[in-house]
Amino acid sequence: MDIIIFGPPYSYSGYAKHNRRVMIGLAERGWNVKVIPTEEHIPEHLPEKEKLLNLTKTELQDEKTAVSINIVPAPAIYYKASYNILWCTIESTIAHDGLMRRCLMFDEVWVPSDQNRKALLKAGLKKRFVHVMPEGVDLHVHDLSGPKLEKYQSDKYTFLFIGDWSLRKGIPYLFDAYLNAFTSNDNVRLLLLTHYQGRSKEKGEGRIMQEYEEIKERHINKNPAKIEFILDYIPEPDMPKLYRTADCYILPTLGEAWSLTVIQAMAHGLPVITTKYGGHMDYCNNYNSYLIDVEKFDIMDDKTDLYVDFYKGQKFAFPSVKHLSKLLKYVYEHPQHARITGLIAQQNIIKNWSWDEAIQKVDQRLQAIQKERKC
Repeated sequence: MDIIIFGPPYSYSGYAKHNRRVMIGLAERGWNVKVIPTEEHIPEHLPEKEKLLNLTKTELQDEKTAVSINIVPAPAIYYKASYNILWCTIESTIAHDGLMRRCLMFDEVWVPSDQNRKALLKAGLKKRFVHVMPEGVDLHVHDLSGPKLEKYQSDKYTFLFIGDWSLRKGIPYLFDAYLNAFTSNDNVRLLLLTHYQGRSKEKGEGRIMQEYEEIKERHINKNPAKIEFILDYIPEPDMPKLYRTADCYILPTLGEAWSLTVIQAMAHGLPVITTKYGGHMDYCNNYNSYLIDVEKFDIMDDKTDLYVDFYKGQKFAFPSVKHLSKLLKYVYEHPQHARITGLIAQQNIIKNWSWDEAIQKVDQRLQAIQKERKC
């Protein structure tokens, strides 16, 4: 059976990495996979570049019986085959009406987590149309004993954040909690790998530093603990080295469909502090991570410039700054407990959340579709 995958495989986002793994993994399992990319630019050092390009050249055996997997984000148009699947993500508590209209154009919908499934069911989609297809993690590169990224090594206890500079990623709450918890007298630093989405590199960096200065000016703490930024691009092969420079990973997110950075940090054995809501709750719990209480569920419209239409009017989980500050202090003051928590997380991830496991679930669902359509 032909599998036509229509979507974005080339960027360095976590979701694009997931797309690449599924595309290549299904081909390696014997499916006749044709990739129709919805983006043109291919990063120079993309590890899977040649494999992906080869999949764009695949000849279809029988288009009349083909199954299409249409991956969001993608244009409003989609590839229509004899059976069509929409693979989407939802960061808010319920699916936006616009996304629901798109879902109803397909034969079934795939999402990465149970929180996403519940958001679609809450919005009115029938259970039989929704299937959870989790993402995975590269287990062979996620080892704290490997080399570190020398440029960013430090003797200070390092909290690492990776994500775009946005309200959804919890940037304001991260700074408030960190500056409340620590001063320059503490042997600690916050290291952020970030970018401003939707702007050029130069304009984005200027906006980040401007907003950071505004945060510092309005904060009571005039003797702040160390904060460092990584605003340069880091090649994907060097990302494990960056995780190894850290002692703890922090993501006070307002909403995640899955969160590749959280699961990558856990696979490294890092203790993780993250919000107690979202797709990552499929693999995060009170035993393998430090979960931030949700203060309230609210909209973001009046608090930030929205760059995604599907966020308008949607409710997100706002983390408690007070509780986050408490968790930061606890992890810093109890490094041995944090280290054990990270190792527990690492074992959970190794056992249950490899890319092989993720691709196997997709493979099994496609086999079931193939069997159903032959009956």
